[in-house]
Amino acid sequence: MTARWEQVERWLAGHAPADFATLQAGLSGQEIARLEDSLGFPVHHDLRSFLGVCGGCLFPASSIDAGAFFFGYALLDVDGILAAHQELVDMVDEAVAQGYENSVVGRTADRFWVPIARDVTGDIIFIDHRAELKGAVGAMSFGDPESTLPWPSMALMLEDMLSALQSGKALDAIQGLTPRVHEERMVQWEIRG
Repeated sequence: MTARWEQVERWLAGHAPADFATLQAGLSGQEIARLEDSLGFPVHHDLRSFLGVCGGCLFPASSIDAGAFFFGYALLDVDGILAAHQELVDMVDEAVAQGYENSVVGRTADRFWVPIARDVTGDIIFIDHRAELKGAVGAMSFGDPESTLPWPSMALMLEDMLSALQSGKALDAIQGLTPRVHEERMVQWEIRG
């Protein structure tokens, strides 16, 4: 999995240097331990490996800024992961308190989803840590009543990303997204029409 990520990084360095410049160094074991302590559970081994080589990226201030190369999302650092996770926990707590947890838990929020990327609207890509789906990659849009699980693992997600970046062809796993390099500096993902 880390080898695939390194290939993505090399592609970004050669084709989308502004996006590459937003990448943060991998997390230390101490930072990963802080993340796990705050979450209250250990992260999946794929996520732990990934965070060891990539600690997120600088979050773009607007759509014209680099950094949203991850399917149109920006990778989160530890504090971003924890803040986005707390939002999910708050949604679950509110749903349980109000008696509509069946409409929320596991559908639009879950305590065991660990957000790894966010777009400017607040939508997230997460790694599922529920026992039956541990390690699957999900996407949640606040405008949709149901999350999706486009990949069974981070390794397959990165394989699809790399293939799409290298070929410029649509990625069927998420809305037929197609990568385009904008101004020879950053990747933008367009929805196939």
